[in-house]
Formats: sequence, C-alpha cells, structure tokens
Amino acid sequence: MQNKFVDLHTHSNFSDGTYSPRELVKKAREEGLSAVALTDHDTTEGIEAAIKAGQEIGVEVIPGVELSCECYGEEVHIVGLFVDWKDSKLQDTLRELVEKRKARKNAILSRLKELGIEISPEKLNEFAQGEVVGRLHIARVLESMGAVKNTNEAFRKYLGNNAPAYVSHARKTGEEVIKIIESVRGIPIIAHPQYLKKPELIIPDLVAKGIRGMEVYFPENGTTPAPTFLTYVKRWGLLQSAGSDCHGKAKDQHLLGKVKAPYTLVAEMKEWLKKKYGY
Repeated sequence: MQNKFVDLHTHSNFSDGTYSPRELVKKAREEGLSAVALTDHDTTEGIEAAIKAGQEIGVEVIPGVELSCECYGEEVHIVGLFVDWKDSKLQDTLRELVEKRKARKNAILSRLKELGIEISPEKLNEFAQGEVVGRLHIARVLESMGAVKNTNEAFRKYLGNNAPAYVSHARKTGEEVIKIIESVRGIPIIAHPQYLKKPELIIPDLVAKGIRGMEVYFPENGTTPAPTFLTYVKRWGLLQSAGSDCHGKAKDQHLLGKVKAPYTLVAEMKEWLKKKYGY
C-alpha cells in the first residue's frame, strides 16, 4: 500500500461536476491516484460508468453519495462511502431529494428574473446535464452570461446565504442522513469540516448521532492531515477520510490531485466494514 494514494470526495457531471465518470477516473489515474470515490450530490447515477472505467483503467472506484443536512442552523454535508448504491429504498430517497432540488432551482430562477437576470431552460441545460441541478450550475450560467466574473462572485452577489436570490430549503437532520447511509451499509463521513462555522458544536452532535468518520485531508493541506480536525478524529476514534471535493472545471481551480492521502485510509474503512457487517 506504500505510494498508493486516494481521493474520497469527487463529483461528476451527473451532479455539479464537469467531468463524465469516465473522464474523472481517467484523470484520477493521470494524477497518480489508486482509488477514487464518486460522491455526487443526491444521485448515484454515475457510479456504474465510473466502476466500469476503473476496471478498465486500473483505478479502484468506491461508490458514494453526498447528502445535505441541517445542524445548529448550518448546512452540513455528509458523504456516504461504500454504499449499496443499487438499493431500491436509497433510490426512492434520492428521487425525493432531486424533486426538492428542482423546486428550489425554479424558485432561485424566479428570484433572479425579478433582479433582471433571466436564465432560459436551454441555457441552464448547457451546464446541468443530469437531473441534479444546484446553485453551482446556476453560478456557471451567470458567469457565462457576463453577469459575474466567476462562480465565487456569483455566490457572493446572488446565490450565497443571505444573497438576494438565495432560497433556503427543508433539509433532513443529521440523524436522518446518517441513518440513510447506514441503511445501505455505508460509512457516514463529515465532508469538508474546515467550512463549518460551529465545528465545536456540530462535530460532537453528529458523533453522538452515529457519524463514523471525517475528512482531514483537504486541498489546502494536500498530503498531510489537518491538525485541528485530526484532534477531533482521535478524540472520538473516527475514521480518517480525504476529499478534494473536485468539481472538474466548474470551480475556479482544478482540485483533482490536490489531495493525495495514503491508501491506508481505505484499508482501515474496509476493516471497519468487515467488523461491522462481516465482509
């Protein structure tokens, strides 16, 4: 396992990334990764293609999904790794979440129209190729229209919390999201905790509700775990995870390859799964 590296949080064009599952796996190989997890928002539609590409290219693909919840008034993202992505109940839940996303998208577009910015369905479809449409897709459209200089400005000016086109939505609780992931024998992991505003409250709360791991490798620290979050992991005996949160070219910088965590993280997760579920 020496010199084998992993990235356990990435997105394809089935949610708000720009790479197809095959392109993502191919680029992971080019970046020297031995394993990559596809964790699209609210969908597992890209996993089959990613696994097939991984078998052909020589990259281990870990099936995952990223779900949102609310905790202490904050939107918190939880990644589920090694999920049974074909489970019918999981797919029913994801379809429900996608429908809620569609309603939120329409509300955001209505608010933008009131602000003098009209986005046609055809224009949005240029950037949102799947059913999962989020704010990042709309941010990219705004950038392409010249309404903003980049996606960061789109969130700051229009789409971010408290911005004029922001629309809140009813999120599941942390406990509900953890149970969804556990129901398909996955490992629930706190994603990008460096963005949490109240980690000292949120992390212990989610641990009490059954969270089993946390990302400690980020693009900001690359090949070493962030000391602050490593402390949390050690305190509660959590599994370490790693995530670039790669969205391809959708964000202002390409992040795949910025995180290179040791494969031992995956080995420890597999050992945990073996003890819990017997495989």
